[in-house]
Amino acid sequence: TVGAVDLFVRRADDGLPPTQSAYDRSSTLTGSLPDTVTIRAGDAEWCSHCDFIVGVLGWSPTDFTIVAASSASIVALQDGQPHLSHLEEGLDFYRVLVTNPGSKLRLLLTPLAGDPDLYVSRVTQRPDERNHTWASTSFGADSLTIWHDDPNFATGAYYIGVKGYGNTTYTIVAILADDSCLRLVDGQPQQASLRVREWECFDLDVSAEATALTITSTPFFGDPDIYVTTDGSRPSTTNWHFKASTTGADELTVPIGSPAKPHACADCTYRIGVYAYTASNFTLQATASRNGTDGTRGQRVLTDSVPMTVSLLAERPAYFTYYVSDASADVQVRFMRMSGSARLYAAFDAPHPSADAHQWAVLADALSGETAFTIAAANERRCSATPCVLYLAAETEGAATVSLLVFGQALELVALIDGRPQQDALLQGEVRYYAVRVPANATSLALTLTPISGDPDLVVSNVEGERPTMLRHVWASTWMGADALRIASTDARWCAGGCTFTVGVIASTASNYSIVASTGFAALPPAIALQEGTPQQAQIVESGGGGCFRFPA
Repeated sequence: TVGAVDLFVRRADDGLPPTQSAYDRSSTLTGSLPDTVTIRAGDAEWCSHCDFIVGVLGWSPTDFTIVAASSASIVALQDGQPHLSHLEEGLDFYRVLVTNPGSKLRLLLTPLAGDPDLYVSRVTQRPDERNHTWASTSFGADSLTIWHDDPNFATGAYYIGVKGYGNTTYTIVAILADDSCLRLVDGQPQQASLRVREWECFDLDVSAEATALTITSTPFFGDPDIYVTTDGSRPSTTNWHFKASTTGADELTVPIGSPAKPHACADCTYRIGVYAYTASNFTLQATASRNGTDGTRGQRVLTDSVPMTVSLLAERPAYFTYYVSDASADVQVRFMRMSGSARLYAAFDAPHPSADAHQWAVLADALSGETAFTIAAANERRCSATPCVLYLAAETEGAATVSLLVFGQALELVALIDGRPQQDALLQGEVRYYAVRVPANATSLALTLTPISGDPDLVVSNVEGERPTMLRHVWASTWMGADALRIASTDARWCAGGCTFTVGVIASTASNYSIVASTGFAALPPAIALQEGTPQQAQIVESGGGGCFRFPA
């Protein structure tokens, strides 16, 4: 959970432990992505009824968790401790023990790549789509709470199946006690859902070498706020040492060791409370920056198909890692400025890309706005084997706010963040699909498609599993030029319990466009983030109405 390690595995034929130069398999990924070694029957290193010796090499003071499992294993989950796994096909299985008859069991499944689903049972030890008692199969992250008054609740063992479709990378965490705090892994995203005025608690251990801590909350919908303490107390709206509580997404940077910030400690635990001002579904990410070049300089893990918005300052690059799990898929990168100008560097062979060490580079400024590039599966500069890591770095000479999106799986849905524009380009006849998660208490969903060039059209469906087309859709807007839809909760086709809307953008002609989705609530009207220098189409549908916009100055 803290530091940097590498993993080496060796068959125990001669009884000698593995080293950096003598091993059968290894994983040496830089940053907070997991090191994983898989040896299959039929591999040259495989043996049955034998032992393997596993070596872990630490490049800095390190806390870590290690798990060894066979294909027949059911892995035990630790309360509040995320477990990360890579699944090429089929299911992973877990178990968790509930001992308190008055408690509840919460499960959070956060995908980094792919769209895994969650199945739970007390009866079958290997639950799946057909054999389960509880399930969560939403787009993206899944969460499931089994309350003590559920008729199927009882103390004892609960068995969990996680199904992957294609190459899937995810974290899963079980929370058993109401006062538990989830353990964050430095740089890794953790998704959660809260009802209005609910709290979620997270703990992050920060090493003695840390110089700064950046905490970001990115809501798919809602307004989660961040409150932080470092004295072990539980954060609240009246008890905090650091906070960020603007409307929508929040970003908080703590300058560790600053004399002006006596609570900004190193070698300690930061307790992070997230308070839902409105019902919220969000991703929380905490990243510690450190001096040195040992691979620990604040790398943030990117979730496949989910954009990340970051604030940049001069001489403070932001570093990212993207887990490439599918060797046959192109990797597509979208880099969009919201304000200022910034450069993006990318490389497979440099953990901290820069102007002097990179394989790809793009500039997002007043002229380019959004830039994109594709790394083809056959590109000779790509890593030769998967899983592997694409490293990225964003930097600016002044101040900038940027959005970074990376996706690599065929036909993947791109997540639209509530109120955040997303730019893209399509050739004539091409289609891009997006997903918008709408909560049960929303009163409206507004979709606006603003063409920069060309004529893209908008089709929408809330039928589970359906990709809308010109011939099959629930809602559509196909005007020449800009398109807009406002879907109210009074519409008979609205899903009252909350659901995922699938949005298709179809290019009637070659098109460059911006799309934004904004969810309205009775107590909180929708707000749209403006991109510097880029027009945003909008509508006022009735006399006396209005619109709300945000600009990151």
